[in-house]
Amino acid sequence: MNDSTKLAYVGLGLLVVLSTVLFATNFGLQTGTGKFSYVVTGYDTGSVIVLTDTVGGDVYVDDTFAGKTGYSMSVKVSNLGRGYHKFTLWKGENSVSNDFYVYAGENRGQRVYLELN
Repeated sequence: MNDSTKLAYVGLGLLVVLSTVLFATNFGLQTGTGKFSYVVTGYDTGSVIVLTDTVGGDVYVDDTFAGKTGYSMSVKVSNLGRGYHKFTLWKGENSVSNDFYVYAGENRGQRVYLELN
């Protein structure tokens, strides 16, 4: 293996690492401090609206987000009637103490910006 081939492999490896880091930071996979954004859909169970991710799993919110401001979640509101609806974030089996209210009238079917507070 000559030097130019080795250099090409090193460059390819660095490109893969950089791409992975950029993907993770741009798609809400980071935890701790910084901006948090996650696109989810909500469905009404009768008492609360459970938020799930795009593959139908639970929405996981890092514990460090509790009581903080400046984080956001983008929620697509669909099949909801008019009025205010309560959104409860779930973490596994236990409810996270972050409840949101959104007016689902004209916003139905649109993404709604919610603040964690």
